[in-house]
Amino acid sequence: MATEIVRNNFPIISTIRQQQQQFYKIKEKISNLFEFIKNHLPIIYWLPKYNWRNSFFGDVSGGLTMAVLAIPQGIAHSALTEVEPVHSLYTAIFLAFFYILFGTSRHNSLGGFAILSLMTHSIQKKVMLFFKVKKAIQKVMLKYNKLKNETNFENNDEIFDYFNNTLPMDFINGTNSNFPFSKSSTDLNNLKPIHMATAIMFTSVN
Repeated sequence: MATEIVRNNFPIISTIRQQQQQFYKIKEKISNLFEFIKNHLPIIYWLPKYNWRNSFFGDVSGGLTMAVLAIPQGIAHSALTEVEPVHSLYTAIFLAFFYILFGTSRHNSLGGFAILSLMTHSIQKKVMLFFKVKKAIQKVMLKYNKLKNETNFENNDEIFDYFNNTLPMDFINGTNSNFPFSKSSTDLNNLKPIHMATAIMFTSVN
């Protein structure tokens, strides 16, 4: 009689075990999900352990100091990337909020200095102006060559040689020196201000 009762209740026991296994699997998935969120949002880990009495004032003063430094730095970076200064302020604000959520270090570095960025911008303007002038002269030379082939300007070889070999730099650097085209191998079509600025910034930091 007892054996028949156990046999009759065996499907129920099997169902309970399956439900327990499913429950443990769901519990494990939820635990893994919380662990994943905790690993990608460090604020969940350190905020409950934060020492408000000893650390809050120092962190606020440090944050305000970094905010004051971030304003001229953002303006300098916006000049390098040739965007409106307001975009740099948005970047500085959202960067701080994102770092609160996803940052893992108490010591945050904002990158290059504002003075260095402004100096880089001044160099970038001169270099890009030179490249623009050079490209303009190259276009003029193409039109000149076409015009020379179509007309009888054989006696103007001196003008052709001057434009083909040198570039006046008086309005750029205030001198009377000429820059030979043959010494420049830069791809002018692909050169962007941000490329040159990034190279200068990385070189100065390293």
